[in-house]
Amino acid sequence: MTNRVFLDWSHWSAGSRGSVATVTQRDSDRSSVYAVEDQWGQILDRGGDLDFFGSHLHLPKQRVLLELAAIQHYVDDLLSQCAGDLSVPVQVRHRRGVTRAHYEPRPIAAIAIPIGVAWACREVVILHELAHHLRYQRASGSLHHDEGFRGQLVTLADHALGPEAAFALRAGYLGAGLGVEP
Repeated sequence: MTNRVFLDWSHWSAGSRGSVATVTQRDSDRSSVYAVEDQWGQILDRGGDLDFFGSHLHLPKQRVLLELAAIQHYVDDLLSQCAGDLSVPVQVRHRRGVTRAHYEPRPIAAIAIPIGVAWACREVVILHELAHHLRYQRASGSLHHDEGFRGQLVTLADHALGPEAAFALRAGYLGAGLGVEP
C-alpha cells in the first residue's frame, strides 16, 4: 500500500530536541530545522512506500538503538564511511535528562543521549547530533543549524538510510524555505 503524504512544512512546531550553544549569535533556523526533522522522523517511523508529489519513494523504517554500545558502533561506522579526512572521534555517552539529546564539542567530543529512551535513540536524532559533530569539526566551531549543517545531515542520511530518505529530508528543508549546502 502506498502512503499519500502532502508535506506542508509551514504548520509544524519546533520539537523538544536541543544542542549546546557555545556562540552568542542567534541560531535563527533551529526551530524550522527541528520541525522538518520531526516530520521526516515520523515518516521514517513508518517506513515503506510513499507517493511524494508524484514520485514513488521507498523509505526505510528507522532503527531505534536502545543500548550505548549499539549507538557508539553505529556512529563509528558512519564516521568511517563519510568523515573523510576528519580524524576527530566522537564518544557517545548517557545523558541523565530525558527531554534532550545534544552534542558537546569540548572537552571531549561527545554525543549525549538519554540511553533507553526510545525517541532519543532513533536514527534521526543520532544523525542530527552526529551532523553537529562533523559540522563543528569542519566549520571552525559552528553549532548552528545553518545550510552547512543541513547539508551534512543530508549526506549522513544518504549514507545511513539511503538516497530516497536523503531526498525526502532535502525536499523538506527546501519546502520550509531552508537552503541546503551541497
